[in-house]
This record gives sequence, structure tokens and C-alpha cells, in this order.
Amino acid sequence: MQFQILSKIVVFLILIQCYFGSSPNSYAQETDLSPSNHIPILCKVLSFDRNLKQRSPTVIKIGLVYQSKYRTSLNTMYEIQRYFIEHSIKISGINVAVRLIDLSEENLSTIINSEDITVLYIAPLRAYNIASLHGLCATKKIRSITGVSDYVSEGISVGVGTKGGKAEIIINRPSSNREGADYSAQLLKLSRIIE
Repeated sequence: MQFQILSKIVVFLILIQCYFGSSPNSYAQETDLSPSNHIPILCKVLSFDRNLKQRSPTVIKIGLVYQSKYRTSLNTMYEIQRYFIEHSIKISGINVAVRLIDLSEENLSTIINSEDITVLYIAPLRAYNIASLHGLCATKKIRSITGVSDYVSEGISVGVGTKGGKAEIIINRPSSNREGADYSAQLLKLSRIIE
């Protein structure tokens, strides 16, 4: 009887370790601020990229990466989609178009290679290698942005988090450089920089 109880406790502890002790790429995270609060900040940050206008002089196409089979990711996509429908968004005077990319159904590499995506927004994802997204973006000189602050330390170039209850811009400088971004010194002074 005691052995059965002890066995169940050991199995339970192993399950907890597997869930909480796994790599940051294998568990889901949420955005620090609501999309209606962090999307305008990210669009403003992109306006400080001196190379973006040259990369896309007529339309900035944002690929919105999400997973339809993960409720948090799906809800984030819906909120961002609604935000862009309700607001006339321009970045540095350039119109913005949003392309939804469901990682549960579509191959990201195929889309990146066949469409002129300028910016990749990464919604909260479950069991996905975030660093691989940056690698793909760096190869194609696509800017990567997110509302999940932890993703910036994993390679995404720009994110929005919170500090002291206020929004905080986070820039991964090596990642943003590899993606071809050239942010003004003014923006860098206002941001938390990851080297």
C-alpha cells in the first residue's frame, strides 16, 4: 500500500518536472500587454527603423504567425486582426497589410519564400522553437516582433513587455542587426537592450 502511494508521488513529481522543467521553447507564454496596447507600440518602433522604408516602399506586409490549435495564440490573432481592421495603420507613412499564417496548417518557409513579408509578428506559441523563427527572418531580412517579452531573449528582435506596471520596449540588438534593422539612437535610449 505504501509502495503504491510512493509510486504515485514519484510519477506525479516526474510529470511536474517534465512540465515545468522543460525548455522555454516547449511551453506556452502569453503577451505581457493586450494586443490593443502593444501593437501601436510595435508599429511606432518599426517607424524608427531607417532601413524599413527602403525594404518596403509601398506596403509593409506583416505576417502574423499563430497556432489555431492553441487558444491563447488564436485569441491573440483575433485581437490583432480586429485592431488592424478598426484602425488605419501606417508605418512611416506606408500602408500596412496583414497576412495570417497559421503554423498548425501552413508551412512558414514556403510562405516566406513566396510572399513579400516585411515583418513577422509572433503570437504566443506552444512547443515551437522561437530561435528558428529569428533564423528564418535573418535570412530574408524580415523584422521579427512580438508581444511576448521572453521571446526577445530567445532571438526575436523587438518585443514589448512591462516594467513597474508600464510598457517597456525590448530590443535584441544582435538579432535586429542580422535582420537588417537600423534603429535610431533615440529609440535605443528609450529601450531595454539585449546584447
